[in-house]
Amino acid sequence: MNMGSSDSLILGSNLVSFLPGISAQERQRILDCLLFCEFYAAKAVPDKKKEWERWIGMYQRMLPVTGFIQATALDAPSVKVSNKKEFGRESVKLVSRISSRGLASAAEGALDDMLKSPHAQSFFSSWLKFDTGRSDSFQVIPCMKNRAGHIEIAVCGLQMITRTRLKKIPTGLWPFTYEMTITVRGGVYAFDRTNYDVNRERIEQELVEGGARITERIDL
Repeated sequence: MNMGSSDSLILGSNLVSFLPGISAQERQRILDCLLFCEFYAAKAVPDKKKEWERWIGMYQRMLPVTGFIQATALDAPSVKVSNKKEFGRESVKLVSRISSRGLASAAEGALDDMLKSPHAQSFFSSWLKFDTGRSDSFQVIPCMKNRAGHIEIAVCGLQMITRTRLKKIPTGLWPFTYEMTITVRGGVYAFDRTNYDVNRERIEQELVEGGARITERIDL
């Protein structure tokens, strides 16, 4: 089934993509929910780099408050890569575990487009110096409307940690090798408008106080 091209934007640490069929009002509602979760997680776990597992756990625990109902979990063993090409290949493998075929395809497309963008080139030119112990993370969040008219959303949190280690058989002038460990946590959710309406005022107030309605739209 041809899902059509997606519209992507960067929202905080999220790469959000919308497949055709989701209205502007529904998009804004979803973006508000994602920002609310990010702000709440940041308050509870200020040091995201050092405590990502706690941060992503809090982020995902807040999703039901905003109307996200989890259908399936997305967890996989961590993988190690040593260059940008391997990162692209392995990260696509990780998001391919998404149970919804349409969402998995959208997530793979968003990752592929991101890796080709100027944002990624700048990111990897710094990351592939492989400062040991360096940590960063982001979420890939594809959204689609299924045939029944319900909105489905996949939240794929990826964490990356680099380290330097001694080669088993040192060669040349540099006896070290580098690697990046990628960990994914997330799930597939259905968006329930009823649950959202219960906490709508709280969500909107948090966003107003935090000045959070600014998103950066990017061409991917």
